[in-house]
Amino acid sequence: MLDEREKSTRRSFLGASAAGLAAATFASRERAHAQQANDEKAKSNGDDMNISGMVHVNINCSDFDRSREFYESLGFKLLVMVPERNTPEVAAAVGMPPYHVKGGLMLLPGSTTMIDLLEWKEPHDDAPPYPHLYHLGLGRIAFSTTDLDADVATLKSRGVEFLSEPVTVHMGGARSSRFVCFKDPDGTILELVEGAG
Repeated sequence: MLDEREKSTRRSFLGASAAGLAAATFASRERAHAQQANDEKAKSNGDDMNISGMVHVNINCSDFDRSREFYESLGFKLLVMVPERNTPEVAAAVGMPPYHVKGGLMLLPGSTTMIDLLEWKEPHDDAPPYPHLYHLGLGRIAFSTTDLDADVATLKSRGVEFLSEPVTVHMGGARSSRFVCFKDPDGTILELVEGAG
């Protein structure tokens, strides 16, 4: 026979267990609803978005001046230097603590192609960009060219490292293009494509 203290303990435990079970069930249902809503958003055909184009691609480098010279040799022009320091709100918006950076926005004249070339002073990371192109996330940046062979010859004369010689890729039907991948001074992989369009 249970004494009053044991009965009270069991009632408290059973009450807490039932409340916990109800809360867990509710939380599980809420997670399922949230996941379903996210899945539905992911299946959208994009007509509920207002994206109108690409603004820029950020390329981090170990030496801004050296990389600026390299990208200028590809035809980019410095548009504006970015502020070396910014507000805590701007730093938080890019997921960083307050930072110190040397960099600039570089534009390919006659186009809307722009790169945000940045050398991070603080925080700083010397690790190479990536060991291969099959990692997750951004892999390479492709630029179109009207004369692949001439551009390859020019870059080779400057000592630029290539992954291979130019190759042709067939896209189905009569569509094909030629491309080649090469590295910037820090090992970021870039691509030149002829006939992409």
